[in-house]
Amino acid sequence: MDIITVLFHLALLLSLPTVSIALIKRSIQTDQSALFALKSQLFDSSNLLRKNWTANVSVCNWIGVTCSSRHHRVVSLNLSYLGLQGSIPPEIGNLSFLNSIDLSGNNFHGNLPMEEGMVHLRRLKYISLAFNNFGGEVPSWFGSLPNLRVQDLSNNSFTGAIPISLFNASKLESISIMFNQLQGNVPQEIGNLVNLKIFRMAKNQLTGFIPLTLFNISSLQIVNLTNNLLSGNLPVNLCSKLSGLQGFDISYNTLSGQILSRFDNCSELEELSLNNNYLSGKLPREIGNLTMLKLLGLGQNRFTGGIPAEIGHLQNLEFLAIDGCSLNGPIPKDIGNLQKLNILNLAASGLSGEIPVTIFNISALRWILLTLNDLSGSLPPSIGRMLPNLERLNVAHNEISGVIPDSISNMTKLVILELSMNHFTGSIPRSLGSLNLLETLNETMEAIPSASGDVGLQNSATVKNQELRLQQEVKNCCCGLTLTNLHLGIILSTTIDNSKIAPPSPHKPQWA
Repeated sequence: MDIITVLFHLALLLSLPTVSIALIKRSIQTDQSALFALKSQLFDSSNLLRKNWTANVSVCNWIGVTCSSRHHRVVSLNLSYLGLQGSIPPEIGNLSFLNSIDLSGNNFHGNLPMEEGMVHLRRLKYISLAFNNFGGEVPSWFGSLPNLRVQDLSNNSFTGAIPISLFNASKLESISIMFNQLQGNVPQEIGNLVNLKIFRMAKNQLTGFIPLTLFNISSLQIVNLTNNLLSGNLPVNLCSKLSGLQGFDISYNTLSGQILSRFDNCSELEELSLNNNYLSGKLPREIGNLTMLKLLGLGQNRFTGGIPAEIGHLQNLEFLAIDGCSLNGPIPKDIGNLQKLNILNLAASGLSGEIPVTIFNISALRWILLTLNDLSGSLPPSIGRMLPNLERLNVAHNEISGVIPDSISNMTKLVILELSMNHFTGSIPRSLGSLNLLETLNETMEAIPSASGDVGLQNSATVKNQELRLQQEVKNCCCGLTLTNLHLGIILSTTIDNSKIAPPSPHKPQWA
């Protein structure tokens, strides 16, 4: 090798750092230009970006921007919940090293870029545009992002169909497009996503059957399709490949057929919500095998038969609703085993027999809703001492008899008490006046005299259903209450000063 060749190679080696620095500079300038294009489309009421996103500040020091140490390129853009308004320009696709973008919780609007340039985001793994005002169709370029794991477009105004191309992004683990206006079917191509764990399409206008291919994705953990227009039956062997399923919500659709026996292999299931459909058949005993369940919603369906005693095996259950069905028979005493239960809703389900005293031993209960059944027996004298956390007790429209227990006054968190249309006897306990949080007192007490003293109604907002008679004045048994709804079902012989009636409370309970 002659001296000239040696000197040439040496000069080339010495020039490499300079070339590398120049390339990095040009690359970061590309990222800077893309972000300046985004900034030009934004209204920033707090002026955070106007002051910080300037040519005088290194891009890697801009608010919401993270650069990689190796390539000195923008790899993360997080502008979530900054009160920004505007749209996304197509230049954002020039951030070719970007692996995470989060613009959630702002007021972005308009359509997402449809340009081919967006497919340059080949390193993108995470995108969240949730809680904005984006509209138009979900663009097809999402399916061209080979490394995309998480896509969240929830709480926007996207329309049109779910693009079939989306299911070409084979590494997707989570899809959330809830609370939009999507229409059409769930494409059967969803079965291509063999790594999918979370599929949330709630609160759209989706129609047709749930594709069987969805139930072949063994990695699935969460499925939420509530509040759509889906129809048809679910597969018989729904859980055969979904052993890791943790949450399944298909409530508020028009699904039909018999269903529950198909869940007995979902041993990891924690939330099962099937309410407000047209599901039928009996509740199978196998439901007791779902011992991890925390939430079980079966109400407003066409289920028949009785409640299986095996439901008492669900000792992690916190929420149980089997309301508005066509059941019969008694409430199983085994429900008393559910010591973590917060909400019990068995209203309007055709149940009969006595209310098991075991229910009143569940100290965690906050709501007991048993109205509109054919339940009999009496309330236990110690009911108030056993339910210290109870906020609502509704046993109205049944055949319950006996006295109203004085111990109810120990339920210091009670907000609503509904006992109307039963066969109570005896007197109204004066101690109810100590329930300072009580907003609604609903007691139909035909031929029930009050305890001695006056009933203080000056804080009551309404007195309704004045059809029954009380033998004595009821003026002070409830003194001290901040009632907003007093429903005694009586004709009062006392005078109510309308000038002292308080307005209704704006803080009504969320659960019906």
